[in-house]
Amino acid sequence: MTTFRRVPWITAILLTAMCASTAAQLRDTMERMAPLRVMLVPSDGGTEDGTREDWQPLFDSLARHTGYAFEIRVGQSYSTVVEAIASGRIDLAYMGTVSFLTARGRGPVEVLAIGEMDGGAYYYSGLFTRLDSPVRTIADLRGRSLALTDPSSSSGFVYPLNILLKEGIDPVRDLSQILITGSHGNSLSALREGHVDVAAAPFESYIKAVQQGVVDPRRIRILAKSDPIPNPPLAVAAALSPGLLLPPAHAMGEVVLKMNPYAAVDWERTGHYKANLHTHTTQSDGRMPPAEVIGHYQQRGYHILAITDHDRCTWPWQKFGADPARLGMVAVAGNELSRHHHTLSLFCTLATQTRNLEAAIAEVAEAGGVAVLAHPAMHWPREQRRVPGLQVELTAALRSIAQADFTVEAWFRTTDAGRNILMGNYAGGRGGALNLELHTDNRIRIYLAPVEGDRTVDLNVAAATLDVDTRDGQWHHLAAVRHGQTVRLYLDGRPAGAAPDTAGAFDLLGDLYHLGRDTRTGSTTFTGDLDHVRLWQRALSGEELAAVFRGDVPGKPGGPSTKDLLVQYTFEHPDDTPAEAGAAVVGPVADSAGNAAGPFPAIVTPQGAPVAATDVPAALKRSGASQMALRFATSQDDEAGVPAHVAERYAELFGAHENLIGMEVLNGTRPLSEYALDRELWDKLLARLMPARPVWGFSTDDMHSMAHLGRDWIVVLAPALDEAAVRGAICRGAFFSATIRLHDAASQSVGGTPAVTRIDHDAEAGTLTIQATHGEEPLPDDGYLWIADGQVVHTGPVLNYRATPGIGSYVRAELTGSGGTVLTNPFGFQR
Repeated sequence: MTTFRRVPWITAILLTAMCASTAAQLRDTMERMAPLRVMLVPSDGGTEDGTREDWQPLFDSLARHTGYAFEIRVGQSYSTVVEAIASGRIDLAYMGTVSFLTARGRGPVEVLAIGEMDGGAYYYSGLFTRLDSPVRTIADLRGRSLALTDPSSSSGFVYPLNILLKEGIDPVRDLSQILITGSHGNSLSALREGHVDVAAAPFESYIKAVQQGVVDPRRIRILAKSDPIPNPPLAVAAALSPGLLLPPAHAMGEVVLKMNPYAAVDWERTGHYKANLHTHTTQSDGRMPPAEVIGHYQQRGYHILAITDHDRCTWPWQKFGADPARLGMVAVAGNELSRHHHTLSLFCTLATQTRNLEAAIAEVAEAGGVAVLAHPAMHWPREQRRVPGLQVELTAALRSIAQADFTVEAWFRTTDAGRNILMGNYAGGRGGALNLELHTDNRIRIYLAPVEGDRTVDLNVAAATLDVDTRDGQWHHLAAVRHGQTVRLYLDGRPAGAAPDTAGAFDLLGDLYHLGRDTRTGSTTFTGDLDHVRLWQRALSGEELAAVFRGDVPGKPGGPSTKDLLVQYTFEHPDDTPAEAGAAVVGPVADSAGNAAGPFPAIVTPQGAPVAATDVPAALKRSGASQMALRFATSQDDEAGVPAHVAERYAELFGAHENLIGMEVLNGTRPLSEYALDRELWDKLLARLMPARPVWGFSTDDMHSMAHLGRDWIVVLAPALDEAAVRGAICRGAFFSATIRLHDAASQSVGGTPAVTRIDHDAEAGTLTIQATHGEEPLPDDGYLWIADGQVVHTGPVLNYRATPGIGSYVRAELTGSGGTVLTNPFGFQR
C-alpha cells in the first residue's frame, strides 16, 4: 500500500497493449493530430492544482517518449467527467469504478488501464469524525449529518453507504442530512469546519489532506474502514484508435524516476530545520528533567524536538516549564511505545498498554499520528539469532530470596555499550522481579519490582563516578545488596550507590530465573562473559565484597563465610578437566553452594547455549578458584547480516500499515555494530517495496543523557516552522538524516557534516544532482556515494540513473565530510 500518489503505480500497466503502428506511421499521424484531451476526477485532497500536480509527471513523461501532446483538465465533479467522456468531448479520463460503469452505460467507453499497488488492485475508504464528536460508533450516526463526495464516487459515496447499511443504518431515514460536496477534500474540509458530523473519503485522500495541513489528525477519529475497493480505471473513448498510442517509457526498458521525496522542495525559500524525534527525560529513563533537555537542544540550534518517554506522553511542554513558542521551536507530541518492538508514536498523545505491535501501530493511526520503528537491530535478533542463556527453576527457596536481606553478585566482562542483563526474571510489566544489570551510558543497575503496588526500587548508578569503564573488555565484579531498609550497589569491591528499600518483602514470580538475560530475550541479552555467579540469603558487608573482588573464595581463608549462600555457579567442569575454549555447554551447570534447600542446577535455554571461555578474572586465576568462564552472545554474531525472512517480516509490516512511515537507520545509543544492520535492513526493504511504498530512514539521538545529545539528527525541509509544515515534510520524506558517530572520536564534528543545499532532477537527461557544502567549500566529488540494493553504484554529485549499472527500484545517497555523514531518503524508479 502507499499513502502517496497514484501516479507511481498506475504507470506500471498503462498503455501496455496499445502499440500497433510503426514508428514512421506514428510520426506521420502525430504531425496531423491535435493534443489528446484528458480529464481527471477531483481527488487526493480535492484541489484542482493538487490533482493536476499528481498526474502532470506521468503525462509529461508520455509526451516526452511518444511525441503526443496532452491537454489536461480537472473536472468540477465526478458527474462532469462522466458526461465529458460519454459525450466524446474528451479522449482519456481518470475516474472512479462506479463513474466508469456509469459512463460506459451512456457511451462507447473502454478501460485502458487498472492500477496496481504492491500487487493488489484495490484500496480502502473510511468514515471520519472529529475527536470531540459524540459519534463513536456507526450506530451513533442516527440523527447526524454525513458528507459524501458524489453519487458516482466509489470511495466517497457507494462504499461508505454500504458500511452504514451493513450496520442497519438507513441513510435516507436515519440521517439528519447528507451533504454532497463534489470532492474528497471538500468532504474533509466540511468535517473540519463543523458543517457535518461525519465525512467519507478514501484513506489516501485523508493522509494527503493531513500532509497538506487541510485537517489536523489530532482532532480526527477514524470511525470505520470499508471493504476493499477496486482501483479506479483510466478510461478511453472507444473512438480513439489504439494504434495511435505507444507504451510508456518503462515498458520500453527505460528507467523513469517515479518517486522523488524532494520534488516539492522550493530550494530558494524552504527552511532547513534541525530535529531530534527520539528523546528521553526523567519522566521515564532519561537523566535530565524535560525543561533541561529542551533547553540543551534549543541552545544547540535545534528547531524541532519530540520528547518520547517510554509509554507516556511528556507533552505539552508548558506542563514541564518550557514554552515552545517562546523558544522558537516546534514541540512534537509523542512517546516511545515499548511493550513490543519499540516504536515512536509521533504527532499524537496516544499512550497505549497493548503488547501487540500491529495493534499499537493501528492505534497510532486512529489517534491521528504516524509511527516510526525504533532501532530494529535491537529487536529482530531476539527471534532470529542465537540467544545463549542459562535458566534455573524458581523453587520455593529461590523464589523467596527477596523476602529479607540478600546479595546477588557476579564477575562480568563486556565491550557492549547497550543494556546487558547479568541475571534476572523481569518479564515486562509484571512484578515479582529481581534483576542485576548493566544499563546504557556505562551505568550499573539493580531493579526490584514487588508483586503489587508502586514500590519499585530502580537503583541506576553511573560507573564513571568510580572512574570505572564497565565496557572496557576487562573483568569487573558487580554486587547488589539489600540490608535492612537500604539497597546498595558495589562495583569492583567499592560502594557505588544506595537507595531506600521501598520494595519490601515479596516472592519472585514466574517459573524460571535466568543468567545472561531475564525472562525477555533480544535487546537485553548479555553480550560478554560471566564467572562466579552467586545469590545469598544475607547481606554481605563491604569488607566481604572487597575480599571477593581480591579473589578470596567464600569458605576459604580470607573469603566470606558461606553462611546463607543459596546458589553458586563457578562454571567449572565437575571432573576438573581443562576447559576447551569455545566448547558449548551441553549439560546442566552445577550449583556448588551446598545449601540444604538446593542444589539448583542451571540448564541451557532453548534459544542457545553459552560457550566456554578460558580467559578468566586474574584475581580468580591467582587464587586457583577459576579455570573457566562462560561466554554469552557476542557482537560478532551480527556479522552474518539481515536474513531474508527478517526483511520479509518487516516488509509485511510496512505493507499493512500506511501510517508506519519509516524506521531508524541511525540511533545514537545503540552499538555501532547495529548501524550497519539497520541500514542493511533499510536497503532490503527499499529493494522490495520501492517505488510504490517508500520507507523513510530516520536518524535520532535516542537521548538519555548528555553523552547522547547532538550525535544523530535529521534536517527537515519545510516551508515554515510550524507543526503542519513539519509533519507534511516528514511524511513526504523531505528530510536528511545525519550522524557524526560513523567517524572516529577525534574527527567527529557537526561542522564537518555536509549540508545539502539543493537536489535537482533533469527528467530529459535522466540525472539527479546533489549540491552540498563542507564547511564553506563545496563537498569534494568523492564525498558523494550513490547506493542501490545496498551497494555503491556511483561516486560524485551527478547520477545518470539511466546509464548507471546496478540501479533497480531505488537509489539513495550518502554524503561524507571530515566529521559527519548525511543520508538522503530514497528515490524510486520504474523500468
